[in-house]
Amino acid sequence: MNCVLIALRFYLHAGSLVDSFTDQMETEIVSSATILITITQYGIPNTGPWLLTVVEALFWIYVGVSVLVSAGLYLTLWSTQ
Repeated sequence: MNCVLIALRFYLHAGSLVDSFTDQMETEIVSSATILITITQYGIPNTGPWLLTVVEALFWIYVGVSVLVSAGLYLTLWSTQ
């Protein structure tokens, strides 16, 4: 369902595929999530338990930033229409 909806977004809104790669906020948030997933998969099994604590803290920071950014984007979206 996600793939269908994303493909539909790119089809209906010309240029949105390029915009999704050039939008700095979108790429930073997705990159941060990818880095955390990679640390979890490859780093935690090969290090001590300290990395698990660090990743947990980074995860909650990521959640907070994501919620604030998404709330700000929706506030901007609905207040400028």
